Amino acid sequence: MNEQKESIQKAANRLHLSAFACYEDYTKPQNSFEENLYALLQEQVQISDQQRISRRIRYAGFPQIKPLTLS
Repeated sequence: MNEQKESIQKAANRLHLSAFACYEDYTKPQNSFEENLYALLQEQVQISDQQRISRRIRYAGFPQIKPLTLS
């Protein structure tokens, strides 16, 4: 891995931008800069939204779901 890619990954991880840390998975060489940036931002929004939902559910302290058994 070249030095620039490694620096991008380190900076993205430090800023908690996981989509940007693995930007090569979400960008295409034939797309314009704006299209690639938009794809990265959309992916980061989805990741952030999912993490936010998971965190709120965890902090809510909902009880465990128990199956109803009929005897």
